[in-house]
Amino acid sequence: MVSTKIAAVLGGGAVFLAVVGYGMSVLFSGIMPDFATLEDQGVTIYDNGNKYVKGFKSFFIDGSFDGNQKWWDWSYNNRWLKDNSDSLKQKAKSKFQGVTGGYKDKDGNETNSLRKKCKDAYDATSSDVEDSAKEDSKFETKDIWRYCSIGGVKPVLASGYDTARFGGKEEWKGKLVSVKNEDKESNDWFWEIREREFRYGVKIKSQLNSEPRGISSEEGKAFRDLYKKTKSGTVKGLCKEIYEELESSRDAKKIDEKDIKKFCFLIPE
Repeated sequence: MVSTKIAAVLGGGAVFLAVVGYGMSVLFSGIMPDFATLEDQGVTIYDNGNKYVKGFKSFFIDGSFDGNQKWWDWSYNNRWLKDNSDSLKQKAKSKFQGVTGGYKDKDGNETNSLRKKCKDAYDATSSDVEDSAKEDSKFETKDIWRYCSIGGVKPVLASGYDTARFGGKEEWKGKLVSVKNEDKESNDWFWEIREREFRYGVKIKSQLNSEPRGISSEEGKAFRDLYKKTKSGTVKGLCKEIYEELESSRDAKKIDEKDIKKFCFLIPE
């Protein structure tokens, strides 16, 4: 299990990650229980076919790992009940209704637990998940991220850059994660995780620790300089610089597009 201290934004649902021993800071008060994600546990059953969580495994909590019991109870008490305790103002759509517990339901079974709802969502295909689910058979995007993910909210994607800049490349539309201040509440938890992966890798059940992702950056390019610490800053900060850079500029020579896809995309390519 990843050793973590997670802080929740009061009333907002987004959280910010600080990993003990990795030098990351707790940004808000309040503690989330330790957890292990699908990626941490080396879960591969969602890799086949067009499963919605296939590219998001480092963000979603493993529903089959017993060590996550406290996290599921926490998510139920601090997220689901907060949203749905008033029967006249329930926020969750039908796929996430009828929940009576976190790790187990009120009868001590898995059937109506939040954990089971999330496991069902993990098994859904991308076509079964919609931003505004109008059918009872569909999952709503915000529900899956709210109740099943570390951050409680799907990261906001980059927008507003002209097409002459890296941040405005047409083929990258809907892939780059926003670095703007107005999106901090939704996105800072994502950038904390991406920083940890870049510097230290991911603890995986089958091995002590995976290789730091920064090692895979291109030699002589900006992300390799960041990894070697010959350039100061963070992954988020460098992505911000790159988004604003003109593709035709002299400094663009230090930017490798393969690295942008690895470190600035929501789903690395």
